[in-house]
Amino acid sequence: MAVTTARVENFIKRKIKGVKAQLDKRYQGHNFIYFWNGSKNKKRVGIYLRGGCDLGAIFACEPFIQAELDGTCAIMRAGFGAASARSDILLQTLEDLPQDEIDTVIETLRLNKNYFKPQLFKKEFVIPTPTGNERFEKDVVVLSLGPDLVRNAYRHRKLGFIVDPGGWWLNQNMGNVLSDLTAVSWFNKTFKKIGQISLEESKNTFTKLINETRERTGCDNIIVLNMLSLEPGDQTYNYQFTRNAQVIRRKEFDLMLWDLSRDLDFSVVDIDKILKQLGVKEQVDFAHWPLDRFEPVAKEVFRVMKEMRIFE
Repeated sequence: MAVTTARVENFIKRKIKGVKAQLDKRYQGHNFIYFWNGSKNKKRVGIYLRGGCDLGAIFACEPFIQAELDGTCAIMRAGFGAASARSDILLQTLEDLPQDEIDTVIETLRLNKNYFKPQLFKKEFVIPTPTGNERFEKDVVVLSLGPDLVRNAYRHRKLGFIVDPGGWWLNQNMGNVLSDLTAVSWFNKTFKKIGQISLEESKNTFTKLINETRERTGCDNIIVLNMLSLEPGDQTYNYQFTRNAQVIRRKEFDLMLWDLSRDLDFSVVDIDKILKQLGVKEQVDFAHWPLDRFEPVAKEVFRVMKEMRIFE
């Protein structure tokens, strides 16, 4: 279930005292919030999010930023979801792909029109406000390890590019989905499954992703969220004879991420530690948390951004 900014706002209003007056200095859309405090034009801070549902918690940073900010801040989550945020798929947006074939894939799979465009690597992002578009440079880029951990991809049999179709069908009438057998047949003939990205591939592509993001956006402040390394409800206690256990995979990817953070000098927010300290009994799965987990995650992200001197 995707986390909307409206749900986060309701959580903030319920849980954080004294924030009501500050929330009046704001404007929000389905995938962004735009707010200010003090002298509106003194400081402009752009925070750009790209990844899965876990990034919804970053919107809960708003009241903490409000208290620190003398200026205007925009937080935007690119609206393509985890299906477009695997590291190899993000890097692929820098390639010159055949437009005719790309248009066919977008239309048939009902992908976002910007799925194959290098939105992450642009220096600015745009917020539509009632008084017109506002442009923000990317002062902070927040990514998630989740898509590399869990998403499956498919490779075009002739042209070699990859795609993650996502779950558009989950929100559709199943009669419509099942009746469109031509699309299913086309997909089977056009693409072959390559599955989840390997640990070594992820290390290589994530390294390139961090370097390309910095070089092309000019943003040095990159934060990556790791993921919970256990699965709520899983009763497994001995992994000795378990093949391809997801818990083992998550631990391996987490260690890889920490190693990269030291080598490439980016920050990791330890979601695994935060959630385990609070308890995971109420979680449905490892990627969707109860709303009361948003505040501690947001506090940690805000702490990291303060150490980066983002709001000075």
